[in-house]
Amino acid sequence: TEPPPVFTMDLRAAHGYIVLAGFLPMYILAGFGIEFPMIGFPELDTSYESTGFVRGQMLMVAGMMSALVLTEISGEMSMKTFCHYHIALSAGLLVWQLGDTSTLMGKAMFFLPHVFTAVSTKMVYLDTPKANKD
Repeated sequence: TEPPPVFTMDLRAAHGYIVLAGFLPMYILAGFGIEFPMIGFPELDTSYESTGFVRGQMLMVAGMMSALVLTEISGEMSMKTFCHYHIALSAGLLVWQLGDTSTLMGKAMFFLPHVFTAVSTKMVYLDTPKANKD
């Protein structure tokens, strides 16, 4: 008998679906001044204020997130690009997470990008050379 099939998904696509379902709605709604209860931006950072400028920035981030998600899910983004942008993302997030305004909920909510950074870095720099190409 054959073993049961194993469900596998490309790391980039998995990341794309997580961002699409979890983070993108949060940024879009915050851009219109609507915060999620319990996990909205005011619960993630004690200095957060929903000003006109911040709302505009949230919508711009949502626009960029949308483009990234589409390239990740469709497979257009290379693993190298995915890895490199997560290294930059992790560095910025770490500075904020170690600062004095991030809450425990904020640190927990934005822990996952560090996991994607570690896994993609391993895939690109430690696994077979093919991982660097696609």
